[in-house]
Amino acid sequence: MSGFEIRITDEKSEGCRTTELVLGSDMERFATSLSFWSAEDFYAHWFENLGRALAGKRGILIESLDGPLEALNFVLMWVMYPVDDVVYFQEQFFKIPPDLKEIKNIGDHLEELELVNEDGDRISTWSVSRKAIEDFIADRNMR
Repeated sequence: MSGFEIRITDEKSEGCRTTELVLGSDMERFATSLSFWSAEDFYAHWFENLGRALAGKRGILIESLDGPLEALNFVLMWVMYPVDDVVYFQEQFFKIPPDLKEIKNIGDHLEELELVNEDGDRISTWSVSRKAIEDFIADRNMR
């Protein structure tokens, strides 16, 4: 467990930009569509949810958004589960329930952290220290 960072790069592919998510010593890369949300919208969403995780609440980092919530069936996102001085991350497809009206309320519909699925297989999970996230936020605020 070491660093944390999330950034939209200048790399483009099929109308999307590549986003890099550093989780400890691993880096995950995914396509982020800027057709509905701007890069600034994504950063605002990510920082709001990083704050939620640091406050001890589940948070999410949406990978891409192609339209308003009511027009979508699901979103692909990273769920953050804070436990003591560690935040656990799992990439998940989230089926949007019909009563969900705002993205900021997705955290209220999430399951508790599970490390093993119903078949007994380990669920891919990354862990990052709270301090690594705090350092990332402090570094971004100084720019």
